[in-house]
Amino acid sequence: MALSVRTVATRAWPNDGLEWMYLVGAWDEAHLEVALLPGGEEVWLRMSTDRSSVAVWSIEQWWDFASQRGAAEGLNRRRRTNGGGWRGSGGAGSLSNGR
Repeated sequence: MALSVRTVATRAWPNDGLEWMYLVGAWDEAHLEVALLPGGEEVWLRMSTDRSSVAVWSIEQWWDFASQRGAAEGLNRRRRTNGGGWRGSGGAGSLSNGR
């Protein structure tokens, strides 16, 4: 299993009181924001371009997504280091990779 560490920042919004996480340096561009609800049972996801729309995932769905993402990044890293012309698109917090 590949481990990827990214630095995130948090910002709380007065209308929901949640701490929304996003990648450091991504604030001025479209980015994914993620909030873990109190109790840890649900994860809310939204795009910075439309904060009025929220996707609600169970924590199990989040862990499934995170484990698939980690495995895919490990595979992609091996492909890049083994030559070939493969280049990935998107990055953490990006939904442009077909997810």
